[in-house]
Amino acid sequence: MKKIIKIILLLVLILSVSELAAAQYRKIIVASYLNQHDADMALQKLNEYLAGNQELAKYEEQEGFEFLARQSEKYFIVSVEPFKDRAILQIVLDNIRELHADAFVNKLKISEIEKRKIPTIHKKKIEEVEEEPAIVENKPQATEKSTPLVEVIPATKMIENEAKKEIIEKPEEVIEKPEEVIEKSEEINKKIETLNDELPEKDKQYQANKANSSARTLFYVLAGTLLLLSIAIALLYILRKDNKRLSDMLDHETDKLLMCENNMMQKEVFIAKISHELRTPMNAIIGLSHIVLQTDLSHLQKENISKIKYSGEILLDIINDILDFSKMQAGELKIEKSELNINDVLDHVSNVVAMDAKSKGLELIFDIDKEVPSRFLGDPLRLGQVLINLLSNAVKFTKQGDIELKIYKVSQENSKVLLEFKVTDTGIGMTSAQIAKLFKSFSQADDSTSRVYGGTGLGLSISKQLIEMMGGGIRVESQYGRGSSFIFTIELELEDPDNKRHYRLPSKSFMRKRALIIDTNIKAISSLSKMLEYFHYNVQTTPVIEEAEQLINEVAFDVLFIDEQKLSQYALESIKEIKEKRFLKV
Repeated sequence: MKKIIKIILLLVLILSVSELAAAQYRKIIVASYLNQHDADMALQKLNEYLAGNQELAKYEEQEGFEFLARQSEKYFIVSVEPFKDRAILQIVLDNIRELHADAFVNKLKISEIEKRKIPTIHKKKIEEVEEEPAIVENKPQATEKSTPLVEVIPATKMIENEAKKEIIEKPEEVIEKPEEVIEKSEEINKKIETLNDELPEKDKQYQANKANSSARTLFYVLAGTLLLLSIAIALLYILRKDNKRLSDMLDHETDKLLMCENNMMQKEVFIAKISHELRTPMNAIIGLSHIVLQTDLSHLQKENISKIKYSGEILLDIINDILDFSKMQAGELKIEKSELNINDVLDHVSNVVAMDAKSKGLELIFDIDKEVPSRFLGDPLRLGQVLINLLSNAVKFTKQGDIELKIYKVSQENSKVLLEFKVTDTGIGMTSAQIAKLFKSFSQADDSTSRVYGGTGLGLSISKQLIEMMGGGIRVESQYGRGSSFIFTIELELEDPDNKRHYRLPSKSFMRKRALIIDTNIKAISSLSKMLEYFHYNVQTTPVIEEAEQLINEVAFDVLFIDEQKLSQYALESIKEIKEKRFLKV
């Protein structure tokens, strides 16, 4: 690239120097006229002015400029040219402006000098003509594109005319001195013969100069063309060389990329195989530990076996994450399309997550909008995997409070339904910086998270990819210290688009009942109330068992819902008594 720039700069420099050399000559445009007669008169006045100005005459000999008249289109231009010295040009211009105030300067190229160099005779005295014969050049023939400038009077004709003029003006002197007239006439004839002898030689010299000028012009054109052709060939050679070098580099990098991709594929296949081989014995360890825990064991044995089972479950989760991640990287993980029942998926999720939530004293609440259909075509295993991951994380990072799962129907187009799932906790929350790197592989909110809570940092990354494969997206809303909400959408296809009743009870006899809910958690009360109202239940709520007893005495309730945490010894005895009297389902 640097070579190309240098060549271009050199070319620009050569062209600039050539242009400068061609533009160093200048001319003075004296005036323009509509006919040749006016131009000739102006030229004659300039010649007379030159003859009477010694300073201009001196510069004329030094610079060699001429007064010319030429035709340009419909105008006849009177000019003085050529000038190379700007100082002399300015002096001549100042003098000429005494006669022609509008005279101006213009550039004159060397090629124009050769074309326009038409000889003319300045107004001089007869004595100067006798001392130095005028150089007469043949007047070029007029063509369609060129017009003779000013008619040039040959020197011989001028001398003869002067002699005739002298005889006519002074006939007495001629008659009185016939010998001198004859002698002068013979002398003039000799001068004429000498000039006539010199004319062919001068004409040859003019033609030779003209031919030399044409040859030089042709040489310059050919030289410039050859130079440009050489530069073009050099540029083409450099570009081809650079193109070959770039092509070789591209081939080399392509080979390296293919090699890296091949290595990555081999590693992913290896990880998938080894993860599968590890998962089989881990399932055996967990299963056997569970069986042993069902037998009679001492306190110490039960504690040790429980630790083995717990560690095996954690290790199995890690292996499952690695297996899923490697399948995704290898492009082998597919989303199936089978029967998907929302109730069955949530039942499985509850069985997995509820035990951990209960052990920490957390409320686990499912709130499903009545507009959400129950049966779809989709992948229940992958949807359950995403929900278990998000709910397990919520339980892991929450010390007290509740975990809530809400499901809404966002939109429906024919048989396609867009559902929104929202998992909200009251845990530690996150900052915006932590949220920014949350869904990256092998990363967690901060370095201390893995030490305190454990995990590989793959769960959310896998969940995000699964959600996107099901035609949805996921986002996070969180405040540090005040909990987090993970919201994701997926698109599912209805199994039976014509079914308007999404949820059904085993019998119509279970519908339209009176229910009493005894609980203090507003979210749990709201969720359970909406479920019962879907089946046309008349629902009332109370936070304490004492108030419930009074309501039961006043209203004939069919079913009683009570939070386990409210079941004190007094509450158990009260409920037993109520069941016997009122025949309530509890």
